[in-house]
Amino acid sequence: MRFTSILVYLLSCSACACADRNAYRLLDGAFAYEQAGDPDAALEAFRGAVEVQPDDPYLRRILGRALLQREMYEAAVSELETVLGAEPHYLEAYQDLAYALSAQGMPEAGMGWLERAVREVGAYLPIQRQLVDLYLTHDRSEEAMALLTDAVERWPDETWAHFLLGKLYQQLDMVEKAEAAFRRSVKIEPDLGVAYASLGNLLYEQRRYSDAIQAYTEAISIDTRDHASLNNLAWVYATEGTKLEMAERLSRRSLRLVPDSPTYLDTLAEIYFRAGERELATQFVRQAIVLRPDDPELMEHLRRQLERFTAPNHGKV
Repeated sequence: MRFTSILVYLLSCSACACADRNAYRLLDGAFAYEQAGDPDAALEAFRGAVEVQPDDPYLRRILGRALLQREMYEAAVSELETVLGAEPHYLEAYQDLAYALSAQGMPEAGMGWLERAVREVGAYLPIQRQLVDLYLTHDRSEEAMALLTDAVERWPDETWAHFLLGKLYQQLDMVEKAEAAFRRSVKIEPDLGVAYASLGNLLYEQRRYSDAIQAYTEAISIDTRDHASLNNLAWVYATEGTKLEMAERLSRRSLRLVPDSPTYLDTLAEIYFRAGERELATQFVRQAIVLRPDDPELMEHLRRQLERFTAPNHGKV
């Protein structure tokens, strides 16, 4: 009996090893089909690998991702839920599942799975970040604040946490805290142009124009293609009535990057108006109006600009 039991055990191990080899050969073939541009054959191979080894969480998660890439969301969700039923600490599967549910218009369900992941393994930073992004996207500011506050305490050198906390503070009109968070993020990562750009916006809203100019200048020095900061810096110079030649150069650089932006055309028009070039100012603001921006406030602003540029007392700014 003992010899028979050992023999049965060895045979079962051999069968398992053989199944493993077959499953991963199919997986290798699936990746090869993907690279060769044959998605149908690839998906069939992914499914074949799972059929050979249905209890392998990695294989099922790879199949789930393949289904996601093909926008087969319901099948992907089913596959990924199976993965997490077998392996509740498979954090990447939580991320994939949250994405799949959000893509189907069920962000609350996606957030629920990510919240579960935080409970299961709270120290996994990518999960924290994805959950924060979802909270912010769906106006769950209290939950986002709690998670971000926890993140900056646990990972004080994680730039993204300080940056997103700054954006949230700015949204909540907590100006001093927003500025501190943005400055902390650039202290950790001095080349983070987007943080300088956000800091510039915050300072401009507070009418701290010289500080805003400095922040926008830093953003542009880091990323010369940051068209928003190019435009914003040009706008500050224009509304201050200073360095108009530099403002024009900055504005035209932003328009070379985004030629059909009504906002950027408005900036250039303002610069020309401040320089006494009424005809050019009128020309560019009309061009902006013709583009018919979707934002009704911007459209109303452009109409007011046109009236201002063409008013009889045109000599007054």
